[in-house]
Amino acid sequence: GFLNRVDFIWYAGEPQMTWEECFEDLKLFEKEHGHTRVPQLYPLNQRMANWVNSQRKTYELLKSGKMSPMTAERI
Repeated sequence: GFLNRVDFIWYAGEPQMTWEECFEDLKLFEKEHGHTRVPQLYPLNQRMANWVNSQRKTYELLKSGKMSPMTAERI
């Protein structure tokens, strides 16, 4: 395609973290803070905060019977 021919940068921000990497960050957060209530705005690790928010949303989709990337294994 046209964009690939000009070496278009698809991810302009920080590199994507895997689900497992984010989960490890969450475990460290829980160990340090004693809970997993990561705020939506968490400057020390905003990528993890975004991931936590996404997990909450996908879980709600699953609970409401809608299509969701959330799996029983991840719950």
